[in-house]
Amino acid sequence: MGILRFGCALIAAAVACASYCAQAEVTRIEIASRTDILGGKPFGAAGAYEKIVGRVFFSVDPMHPRNKAIVDLDKAPRDAAGRVTFSADLYVLAPKDAARGNGAALFDVLNRGRKNIIRDFNRAPAVPDPTAEADFGDGFLMRQGYTLVWVGWQFDIPRRGGLMALDAPPALDQGKAITGRVSTTFTPNTAEPTYALDDMGRYADTTRYPPLDPASWRTRSPCAMAFLVRHKPFRATSGSSAA
Repeated sequence: MGILRFGCALIAAAVACASYCAQAEVTRIEIASRTDILGGKPFGAAGAYEKIVGRVFFSVDPMHPRNKAIVDLDKAPRDAAGRVTFSADLYVLAPKDAARGNGAALFDVLNRGRKNIIRDFNRAPAVPDPTAEADFGDGFLMRQGYTLVWVGWQFDIPRRGGLMALDAPPALDQGKAITGRVSTTFTPNTAEPTYALDDMGRYADTTRYPPLDPASWRTRSPCAMAFLVRHKPFRATSGSSAA
């Protein structure tokens, strides 16, 4: 119960910081695991830290004026109270003895499901699940007594490799899934003669946008794909090279 109150306070604070744009409530937090970091090794005066992994559940009032700006919120399913619910991955590194911490939480905004703050402040390698001593770098943030918090916020993150994501409700039109054309941008990191568009799983969970008809030529044919390369538009066609 203590960690539930603690976690709710952390997430509620994060939500409050963004309340000028939208308003949401944390309804509950489920803790999947709690483990001592480095076997209980102390980080200076802040003492030992623990890793808390779980999920945080939110509830949004689609009729609230501040929530009108959320795209397609009015099309999401509602619960018995008329609210839209969703959940997200939760990851916390906190002093085991809260009295030894500095009373401040640092909320790290994930980059495509990846943690940044330990890399940026502790001079540590970028790892999805800090576990080994090297993963915490010089331990700067822990020695200062900070609580570190991550919450998934993007729905199209692949659920692999420790990446963190959000489970968003579907957008429906009269109870049916909305269909339409989906576009995306990508920047290859290496010079390659070809680039497979179905290899976007490295960056996004493409199953979140399943094709309406996988067998359709509109789905399978490169003729249906338009590109913009070096600010010069061209259309890929079978058996021809790009201009």
